Amino acid sequence: MQRFVTYIYAYENNNKNQNVGFAKVDIRGDYCQVEIHLKRTGYTNVKCPVYLFVRENEVIVGVEIGEIALVNGCGDFVRQLNCNGVGETPYCMKDMKGILIFLDNTVMFASQWDEKAIYRENFKPYEETKEIPVEQAEDAAEEPEESGQMEKLQVESVQAQQSREQQTEELQPEAQRSGDMWMDLWEKLNGMYGAKNLFENMPEISGIHMELKDLRELPKKYWYLGSNSFLLHGFFNYRHLLLGKVENESGRKWFIGVPGIYQNQEKVLAAVFGFPEFRQEKDTGVKTGQFGYWYRFMDE
Repeated sequence: MQRFVTYIYAYENNNKNQNVGFAKVDIRGDYCQVEIHLKRTGYTNVKCPVYLFVRENEVIVGVEIGEIALVNGCGDFVRQLNCNGVGETPYCMKDMKGILIFLDNTVMFASQWDEKAIYRENFKPYEETKEIPVEQAEDAAEEPEESGQMEKLQVESVQAQQSREQQTEELQPEAQRSGDMWMDLWEKLNGMYGAKNLFENMPEISGIHMELKDLRELPKKYWYLGSNSFLLHGFFNYRHLLLGKVENESGRKWFIGVPGIYQNQEKVLAAVFGFPEFRQEKDTGVKTGQFGYWYRFMDE
């Protein structure tokens, strides 16, 4: 048995925007149930096709499993599938990489279960791919260079900056880098946003509210957090993340925090996505229902 929850985001012209709901995938033996819940989409009185998708090179192959109706911005969908041939295709459930829901030519809702980008221009329904010669499918793998140009320019800009920073780091001794990089980041963000003591009766812990774009300032090995679904969900709900610092007799530690409310189901999700600890802002005896931060300590 395998069961997981994944967040769904709105995309417009290949740009990832706000969270609009979630999906539950429950696999039991040869059968699977896909459950989708959307809210605050901004659309009403519209029916949209729902696809699971696989990746063939860079081609996103969609397997249609039904349609979802949106009323007053909300919609619900439940479908049971055979895991060993989803939608009467040769693909198994274990091959699937996410969910796509198309509204119009520019807007879609999507959830991916891997770290790769979604370019709408690369999407093809399974029925069409059956008739595409192998040579054409391979050519399609080269098309992303002309698609999603705005997103690619942003990524290239970040990569160029990261490359320059990496070259600078390589000129410094390893011990100096590990000792200074977090303090340098702290001072930079403190100058931009200001540090605060956010946790009641814990003066040894301070934090800085930072934006999603500030993740590019982290050491290279943490850049992947920019595509962490749980982190993105928290950011789009509360519009900030947390860089935290703990200073006591044991030394100094750094952590990244994701804002949220303590609930048992959320605790499971947070741990799955790498944020196993929770610290509430107010010093109460009960965590449930309290606002705070799901967090993880960062290795220096």
